Amino acid sequence: MFIKALAIPADTDQPMRWVQIDTEDLDTMQQLVGGDIEFTPVDGEVELMLNEEGKLRGLPHNPRAQLILWAPWLANPEAVTPRLDPLDGDAVVLGAPDDEGNSTSLTPEQVQRYTGPMVMHGWDTITEEQTA
Repeated sequence: MFIKALAIPADTDQPMRWVQIDTEDLDTMQQLVGGDIEFTPVDGEVELMLNEEGKLRGLPHNPRAQLILWAPWLANPEAVTPRLDPLDGDAVVLGAPDDEGNSTSLTPEQVQRYTGPMVMHGWDTITEEQTA
């Protein structure tokens, strides 16, 4: 099944970009994050796909993915406790899993909610869709 997601390179000189991912192609998913994958829920609406060994392999910190992970906490510090360890390496933002645990497409509204401040203030851009 193909889904639409947002790839976020750790290198902040590279733009975030829309990608289409075949969720049945593990190799492609691993290529997007540079190794074995892990999924980290953000808030029930989206999740991050990360390199499972990013910190152990000394991959560069990903401040944009970190900001997305912390967005719910920044909006409501009383309600949410964020994952505090750093996110290292490239990341992909996906829609929350469906009832069967399958990753889902990210909507433009979700992208706006989580990346809007970065784009609005000129800190970042999002490029057009690519197939992963």
